[in-house]
Amino acid sequence: MKKLAFLIFLLTLGLAACNGQAPTAAPSLAILTITPHAKRTPISTPSAPPPKTVTLEHQFLTEKAYTLAQMRKQAATDDFFYSFCGNGLFPDRGYSHSAVKEIEVDWAEIECRTDDWSERYAKFVYKHGEKIWTISLDDKDVFALNNKFDISLSVNKWAKNGKYVYLYPSYHLRNGSIDEWGAYAIFHYQTGFYRLNIETGKFEALLNPNSISGHSFSYALSPDEKYLAFANEVEKNVLYIRDMNTGFDKKFELNTNIENIGDFVWTLDSNKVIFVGALNGWYDNKAGTSLYIFDAQTSALDVLLYNDSQQRVPVFNWSIQNGLWIDKNTLDLIPAQDGYPDWFIDIRTSFIALVPTQTPLPKRTPTRTLTP
Repeated sequence: MKKLAFLIFLLTLGLAACNGQAPTAAPSLAILTITPHAKRTPISTPSAPPPKTVTLEHQFLTEKAYTLAQMRKQAATDDFFYSFCGNGLFPDRGYSHSAVKEIEVDWAEIECRTDDWSERYAKFVYKHGEKIWTISLDDKDVFALNNKFDISLSVNKWAKNGKYVYLYPSYHLRNGSIDEWGAYAIFHYQTGFYRLNIETGKFEALLNPNSISGHSFSYALSPDEKYLAFANEVEKNVLYIRDMNTGFDKKFELNTNIENIGDFVWTLDSNKVIFVGALNGWYDNKAGTSLYIFDAQTSALDVLLYNDSQQRVPVFNWSIQNGLWIDKNTLDLIPAQDGYPDWFIDIRTSFIALVPTQTPLPKRTPTRTLTP
């Protein structure tokens, strides 16, 4: 056996020599080195075909399904409000201001109170509770509080820069309601005007009902928020213009035969403000109202309509894009006593006519025979 194995070995060497090849050594283990963050050329793959579009038919909810959906939505809303009231308070109301005219607002206003009205708050909640500002509605220093009345705050407008929200109070009986309509309603008196800085939480009374100047105010903030025009029910013939940047008030006293002024409307460029002045005896229809225009830049006062027996005044009109303005120079008016029909007045010429009319606005200055 040993001789046979040796012969096979010699034969193998001879065959290798005949082929001119040297015997191969056993393979060694290779080491793979990877460079960190090496740039690799991506493998190109053919783009997938675009997905097919499918047109879905509109699904109409049945009345029952719609009602159920609304109930679920309301329940979810209530849970949201409850979560931010706390301390035994429950949400009395809540309003979401997701889109207010030209500015997008990510805040919700929530009002919370106890059953016995001993505590009441207005809360402004940013998105999902990331920031909350709480305003106590029991503060007698800034509100005209009465044990018989309940108070709530409503949004007047949001600042265009998103920094402020302007607020006004509403009062109503706890066991009933207050009839706020009447002849004096044309002046739009409100018990106070407030501002909340939603960046810092600073709450301030721009017009304080507890101030010496008066209990209720008629006012309007200019569209650019630079000026505040206002009057109070104590100084019945006095116009105030406040510079909102400095807080300085300019006081202008009108003729003494005027016993109420208000219903302020700013022009769209924020340069002038129109307001109503009621002459002595207007409430009993023994006299009329006048329409004035005041230039905030020059402090010039002019009369658009004097001693108007129909007592035509500006009133917000939902059918008009800008609420009161048919265009930048044409203001919508209604008689204060019955609210019908609509009129318009051109503030450049004092031309007044019924709405609608096919007559173009004449470019003329009317002759005024009466002066205040």
